[in-house]
Amino acid sequence: MTQQLYDDIPSDVRERAASAHDEFKGAWARWRDTGARGREVLRKLSRAIYVVRGNFKHGEKTRVGPDPRRTERNRKVAKVALPVLEDVIDFLMGRPSRKLVVYGTLSPGQPNNSVLDDVAGRWSQVTLAGLVSEEEGLPVFRYNTRVERVEVDLLVSKDLAQHWQRLDDFDRGYERQLGLYWQDGIPGVANIYVGSER
Repeated sequence: MTQQLYDDIPSDVRERAASAHDEFKGAWARWRDTGARGREVLRKLSRAIYVVRGNFKHGEKTRVGPDPRRTERNRKVAKVALPVLEDVIDFLMGRPSRKLVVYGTLSPGQPNNSVLDDVAGRWSQVTLAGLVSEEEGLPVFRYNTRVERVEVDLLVSKDLAQHWQRLDDFDRGYERQLGLYWQDGIPGVANIYVGSER
């Protein structure tokens, strides 16, 4: 965060945010070191998310009428807090921002795999609960927990974040979502392009 962004946030908001951050940090450290009180970590994280979301959503609404300064303050707080909260959630979910499940033409050895040539990473096989079918000549995955799991490929790369827009543009007609996969019986979360509802 730049010093200017920090200075623009009112001091009472900074103090409350610092206090909430310290509480979360303490709960996180206890959980990380001992594995104890995991619910406390999630409760404090969800409270922080709720407060930021609530402040941002309600904007200038107060009991005595509109307060445009409050709207601006909430925007400044959200601009700082939301990326931090997104990163914490990403960490808790096993960094899905660094994972892409592919099937069909993006898979290794397939015609469109070269789209991923600029993304250095590690490939492995995983399974998804669903079906890959063909629609308009292209493979499309749809989740379905009542069918056998299908084998797909997982790319893990810390560089994926800088390629999401390019990949989204390439996979027009598909929708990128977070999805559950299994690897050696252990579940994980990754990005996957699924058939969009038309």
